[in-house]
Amino acid sequence: MVRSVALAVFALAAVPAAGQTPFPLYDPFYFDETARLGYDDAYAVSGDAAFRPSASAPEASALAAEPFVFAGRLDLRLGRLIDVGALVDASSQGVGRTLQWSWATARYAWTTDDGGAQAFRLAVDPGTDGSVGFPLVDVAFFSTSPQAQPLATNFGIGVRRVQRGYQRFVPVVSQTPDAADFDVRFERAFGWELRATLAAGYVFDAAGSRLYASVTGMRGVYDLQTLADSTTGTAAATRELRSAAAWVQLGIAFDRPSVRLSPYVRVPFYATESPDATAPALALGLQLTLR
Repeated sequence: MVRSVALAVFALAAVPAAGQTPFPLYDPFYFDETARLGYDDAYAVSGDAAFRPSASAPEASALAAEPFVFAGRLDLRLGRLIDVGALVDASSQGVGRTLQWSWATARYAWTTDDGGAQAFRLAVDPGTDGSVGFPLVDVAFFSTSPQAQPLATNFGIGVRRVQRGYQRFVPVVSQTPDAADFDVRFERAFGWELRATLAAGYVFDAAGSRLYASVTGMRGVYDLQTLADSTTGTAAATRELRSAAAWVQLGIAFDRPSVRLSPYVRVPFYATESPDATAPALALGLQLTLR
């Protein structure tokens, strides 16, 4: 199973593609996600702050990801095996919005006979943008080795359905000096993504603190629809985007019964450019969990 997921991660990065996602998105999943719940009491409150110094969009691309990420998360224990969560993005990823409920999650996790953990996780985007159902739905499975071992491994694989509207700024070549530099195009993305992750960590104390490294890959296929706009003369059109990207994340998680502190660095090592996609960026981040 581990070998299969490892092959899936590198296969996702090896397939020729044309970019990453067609819109910027706060996406906390897969990079350091494991099958363990991460807290033993009734709830946990987390914060994530990150800086992406190279966040940018190529010319004529979708909006670039914000250089700063500030996000919060609340997890509630509903039973011995089930918890739910809500994630809030406070980094202005939405046009004209500075705070938005980005994801709602539900997870069913259990302990295996050898002390490891496995989990199914469902995440949905609760935002409404005129689409039917949830704009984003992500379903994943994770398996984590026994925590008592000095070398801990984690792997996961998931599928995401994409059905989302967004705005795209397109540079305009104008003959008049007072004309706008950018044209706003209203677009929608419909498609599917496959994501996989493989991580290994060294547990260095009894509380479960660890040094870890993970490789995460994604592969997506989308139909991009440009909506007609009579004010700008934009005609309706549909085109296809095939995307792929892969990242390495290095971090250290200091675990104590009531708190977890986890600095990390996330480096994209594969992504092909596309005028329809947001380029992945280096991220330096810090996560704090109170539980």
